[in-house]
Amino acid sequence: FDQSWRMLSGIERDALARLSVFHGGFSAEAARAIARAPLPVLGALADKSLLRKDGARIFLHPLVQQLAALRLTDGAAEAATHDAHASYFHRLLAQLTSTVSSGERTALQMIDIEFDNCRRAWTWSIEHDQTDALARSAVTLTEYCDSRGRFEEGLGLMRAALEAPVAHDHPKLRALLLSKAAHLEYRLGRYADAEA
Repeated sequence: FDQSWRMLSGIERDALARLSVFHGGFSAEAARAIARAPLPVLGALADKSLLRKDGARIFLHPLVQQLAALRLTDGAAEAATHDAHASYFHRLLAQLTSTVSSGERTALQMIDIEFDNCRRAWTWSIEHDQTDALARSAVTLTEYCDSRGRFEEGLGLMRAALEAPVAHDHPKLRALLLSKAAHLEYRLGRYADAEA
């Protein structure tokens, strides 16, 4: 990897380091928006076997992802990239709210594909006190987990936010998260926990 890294141009190095924020693959559109990696750069990285294309999805091998993440050492660049990643996927979830609630297959499949990235965005927002983003995404994530029978996963996401300072400092967000957690407890048949 070190040898490959030295052979990359500065733009390719920067793009590869930023692409390490993705989990479970990404689209070319997301790469451009979040990692500022245009198609020619993605193509060059793929030609050098650092990216793998599978249909419309692009993947980093887990080891390449881990090593590339270590190269994202500038604190400001790292934070900006993670912020861009979280914003992108929270925006995606917000756009899909009504279609996921109605059970539209295309919307559910889109979240199926991007669920790892959505979970990563959720975690980043918890850690960085992004209350608006969490409030916008809580409904969609709950509806998605409900539709897909991923009740425990959804409950885990809500609990992670509820246990963090972000929920304790913002009563409206806490109330929303509690209501979503209660819904998922109910769907799991744990009625006393849901009521509590």
